[in-house]
Amino acid sequence: MTSSSKKFDLPKLPVIESCYSRYFGLTPGGVDLLAALAALPLDALKTLHDLLCDTTRAGGRVFIMGNGGSFDNSRFIADLFHRQGLICKTPGRPECYLQARTSDEYAAIFRRGLEEDRLCCNDLVIGLSGSGNSPNILEAFKYAQAQDAKIFALGGRTGGAMRKITGDQRALIVSSDNMEAIEDLHSACGVILAKMLERKESCTDVHAKFISALKRCLTPQTIQGMARLAHELLRTMRD
Repeated sequence: MTSSSKKFDLPKLPVIESCYSRYFGLTPGGVDLLAALAALPLDALKTLHDLLCDTTRAGGRVFIMGNGGSFDNSRFIADLFHRQGLICKTPGRPECYLQARTSDEYAAIFRRGLEEDRLCCNDLVIGLSGSGNSPNILEAFKYAQAQDAKIFALGGRTGGAMRKITGDQRALIVSSDNMEAIEDLHSACGVILAKMLERKESCTDVHAKFISALKRCLTPQTIQGMARLAHELLRTMRD
């Protein structure tokens, strides 16, 4: 074993299991994702569902954008909506983001994508950001407003500057200060919305079914399995 590897002591399996259990809220003292899911603002979720339906009826498109984990969530949610018949994607072409970053700087990435897609007044632009202060989302929102397109914020914490642009009526701010939980909650919102579009069921019913299904999955065996996987990944990284 090298001297560098000695500096990293692998956490024991019970410790990792405890972290997962506290993260989901099965034991107290952690993030408590289940409580945050139960506290989702359903009125805001219903507003976004109605915007999606109105956009589709008007022949408009849905553009979803975010950075880092929120970029992955954007693509995930866009795919869920696409399966329900919506015209939905991330702005522009991801392979062109580096070019936009190089020529116009980071803040222009999504605005340039919306320009490439010829954003119009029938379209809806959804921004995902844990802080709500991502410059490229803020610039894209301002550009969308200039084109009379609809905008909606999926945020966390206080909602940041993104919430100030959209206003409270067009914002869904999840109840968490933890970035990982915020991103998990955003993906959960995407799944719930897709199920609402698919089943034509109420927001309250789909939300309750989602939480019930997640609780059924969070067995001791599932937590142990996740802990073992995390332990092996950490050991591989160390080695």
